[in-house]
Amino acid sequence: MTVIKLADRVDTDFSGYKKLIRFYNECREYTNQIIHIDFYHLDWIDANLCALFEAIFYKLSKENNLQFATDLAFLENKFDVLFRNGFIQSDIKVEDIQRTTMPAMNFESMEKSKFVDYVETHLMTHRGMPEIRDELTQLAANI
Repeated sequence: MTVIKLADRVDTDFSGYKKLIRFYNECREYTNQIIHIDFYHLDWIDANLCALFEAIFYKLSKENNLQFATDLAFLENKFDVLFRNGFIQSDIKVEDIQRTTMPAMNFESMEKSKFVDYVETHLMTHRGMPEIRDELTQLAANI
């Protein structure tokens, strides 16, 4: 089994994006196998990078027929936000008591109404969204 390690921090900044691109480039060297992702040396990952991480997984699964595995019990203890926002699908249920996350969702390119519904239902009504909802609602309707 191939193991690829994520270490230190993956923040929402240039260095975090570079780490995810490095992860992608390392994974794309492999085909038709399961890659185990080692999170043991990772101190932090910004949960809002899940969309980019998911896009990387999708691209690698389609182009290289890769699947991914990891130690779910370890992640549940250290990075439960990845379960709270639905990025990691498992039987483990972690409640979003602080209501700080938005559900991670996947959309096909032709699913405009599903995407607009997601924006209206989850993004626009999220307690962390600034008070520009009317303008963004009109913008989303015109997509």
